[in-house]
Amino acid sequence: MSARLSGSDEAQQFTQLLLLYEYGAIEDPAVAESIVDVVAKVDRTPAETRLFERLQRPASASFLIPTRHPANLRERLGADSPAEFLQRYVVLEFGRAEAARLALVALKLDRNVKSVSPNGAGEFSVSPSDPLFVTASSPMNYQWGLHALGMPYAWDLARGHAYIGHVDSGVQLDHPDLNYRPQFSYSFDGGSPGEITIPATFPRGHGTHTAGIIAASTSNPTAQNGYPNPPTPIGVAGTCWHCTLLVARVVVTGIPALPVAAVVAGMSWAVDSGAQVINVSLGFPPSGGFQPPNCASDPYDAFCLVLSFASSRQVVISAAAGNGMNPEVQFPASDSRTIAVGAVQSYAGDRGYLWTEENPIGDFRGSNWGSPMQYWGVVAPGRDVLSTAFTNDDWFPQARCGDNGFGSNAGIGYGICTGTSMAAPFVSGLAGIMRSANPLLSADYIRALILLTSSEASAPNQWVGYGMPNGYIAVWVALNSANRLTPLFALYGPYTRNYFYTTAPQMGSAAVIGTMPPYVSTAFNWYSALGTSVPEISVFPRTAAGARRVMGFHHPHEPGQPNVELRPLLRLSFKCGDPLPPGATSVCASYPYHVDHFYSTDYNEAQIYVSAAGYKIDGIEGYVYPYGYAQPANTEALIRAYNPAVDDHAIFPQSLQASMASQGYTVNVTTLGYVYRNNGIRPSY
Repeated sequence: MSARLSGSDEAQQFTQLLLLYEYGAIEDPAVAESIVDVVAKVDRTPAETRLFERLQRPASASFLIPTRHPANLRERLGADSPAEFLQRYVVLEFGRAEAARLALVALKLDRNVKSVSPNGAGEFSVSPSDPLFVTASSPMNYQWGLHALGMPYAWDLARGHAYIGHVDSGVQLDHPDLNYRPQFSYSFDGGSPGEITIPATFPRGHGTHTAGIIAASTSNPTAQNGYPNPPTPIGVAGTCWHCTLLVARVVVTGIPALPVAAVVAGMSWAVDSGAQVINVSLGFPPSGGFQPPNCASDPYDAFCLVLSFASSRQVVISAAAGNGMNPEVQFPASDSRTIAVGAVQSYAGDRGYLWTEENPIGDFRGSNWGSPMQYWGVVAPGRDVLSTAFTNDDWFPQARCGDNGFGSNAGIGYGICTGTSMAAPFVSGLAGIMRSANPLLSADYIRALILLTSSEASAPNQWVGYGMPNGYIAVWVALNSANRLTPLFALYGPYTRNYFYTTAPQMGSAAVIGTMPPYVSTAFNWYSALGTSVPEISVFPRTAAGARRVMGFHHPHEPGQPNVELRPLLRLSFKCGDPLPPGATSVCASYPYHVDHFYSTDYNEAQIYVSAAGYKIDGIEGYVYPYGYAQPANTEALIRAYNPAVDDHAIFPQSLQASMASQGYTVNVTTLGYVYRNNGIRPSY
């Protein structure tokens, strides 16, 4: 909805600055760690006192990115990486707005300061059998937005299994329509820097509502046994049926607005964690001490750096345009590296179908517009959008947002809400399906495809941009833009004692650097690529290319034999420190940084490992031919085996079985299905 948590003048004052100090400064040299240390001291050396005075005597200092990367990981990033610059940022607290404003003026003139800006205030800006998907007489009582985008036709082509970053207020993790959704989570203010897996919940409904639009558990009445599917059709359908949410809670307890630092840290964590798409249902209008940065003239601004970081990993960002009915698109939607998303309603009003409140309240007036919409913007359903609601919480009644009606009779745990925050998740979900349809497409290609297949692509304008996306056409083009085979990237972690496989280049990149969850320590979490290189993959940092051993499909149907339902390759994980089932033994005393990734083509088997062995479902890594089906020509069996000495599972083509057996992978040998070798004969479709 993109609505400020508090409209008070006090909430719009800033008392914090985001500072990037020049590394290598001759006079008063300092790094982020020494700045935090010096500000915290009471007794300082003369040199430390000079630095403290130079920083304008802040009351406290903290790291912008709470999750600190160890030295060896930062070395792998490289000195000129946006992620490394974000590690160098500190947040200076001055206690009073006047002191912060004076410090800002002084620090902008300091030659040792690379970038400084206020920590301003932001705003939350196949037909499934789920009962609330079915059309009803009132748009408040069914998911009219999915129908308007043509998603039922898109789902006939692909249903999606990408990794989507959800930068928001958190999620009600025990919601019945979201607790089947696998996810990692991070909370900006929720504990020590390493505790990124704490439950990212917050007693407000914004994030729960947007999460449901992206990826609520969706029931497929024709799903085969063993496919991910809710046991009983309930509630709503998600835009991307099997997408994994990487949940970043960026609200700060006790603060009635969104700090820039929290949003930057949340986005950085999502990129670090391997997100292919990030949903940003929030924004920063030019108020609350925040002026949108000019990234061309100040590329070292913290927000500009995190956008550069996402761009370097080919991450698609969908961002809400804002709710003030103003001729200015809020930041970061005003940055060309995003897709700016305005909101439409189900009926025509004073501005056509562009969402417009008949009885506006404060800055809750209607969809923003402006030149960014004309160049990189689209619109999506945003008024009275039905989705998951935080149970029994009417979190923004002025915008008809909550669990107790407001014209909807959807039942407990479901409700409507309005705003561009509700529009952006539809585009994120669509981008997630497109990422699943072809994981190798660049972010620029995905953005262009969404724009150019939208309803007003022939004449984009400042009001609705390129218009409403056409889900079917966008997915069809993505699916047919390349061979439907996709590389399964293979990696090995020498400290985690773990083989890891993924179809997502962004996830492989996070593994190579060492930031892919789950992990015990990022210092010992890095992986090396195995197999034959994939030259077109440039997203892997500081390596020539990604590497693969086999090729699977990125779609559940094989074009040459469309009646054959392929099997999803489910990825599960377990790490040292996770609870062990009763009677289980652990190798963690010998290998304290151990992580195990377990792969299965049977959701029922995966659930057994979740309930009986403490594993978590991470997501889907493409599709393979089902075992038991007549083996297609030129394929090999995909084998899974277990090494009890290191408590690790591995998957590999049958031709490598002897080699893997020599490493100890000889127990519980199972055939998962059939795949093509990376260096063998493969079909051209």
